[in-house]
Amino acid sequence: MADAVADAAAKLQLGDAPADNGAKLQLDEETGEWVSKGELKKRLAKRAKKANKEKNKDAADTANNSKAAQAAVAPKKPKEKTEEGPIDPDAMFKQGFLNDVFNERPDKPVFTRFPPEPNGFLHIGHAKAIAVNFGFARYHGGKWYVCQTTSKRPAMRQCLT
Repeated sequence: MADAVADAAAKLQLGDAPADNGAKLQLDEETGEWVSKGELKKRLAKRAKKANKEKNKDAADTANNSKAAQAAVAPKKPKEKTEEGPIDPDAMFKQGFLNDVFNERPDKPVFTRFPPEPNGFLHIGHAKAIAVNFGFARYHGGKWYVCQTTSKRPAMRQCLT
């Protein structure tokens, strides 16, 4: 029992230093932990990298502050906006693919339809199809049909104009 007390007292006097059992540990002064030499190198490198990053950030902040001070002295010139005319909603029907389609078969009056979706769930592609079908018919003075079905039988199908 006296040996255990003497060992505990010796340990306290060394400041909780690990016993020399072959492991070469070093004190990490920042955290107060005993770590291996390799671990201590990693920690010191990580801390140096973090300090360098903060130093660069502070330098960038001071540079931005000086630029801001210069900008406050000299007001910025607003960018000149170019006058753009109003957007033509019928442009896609006047030029491009849809114009070519109509020029191949210029049938008047134009009839377009949006068929029913078999499972009933619409997605963004359906919205585009509705917009193109409706716009094409409107531009060429035709009619547009929206078909809906309440059952699987074609006889029960309704089309709205």
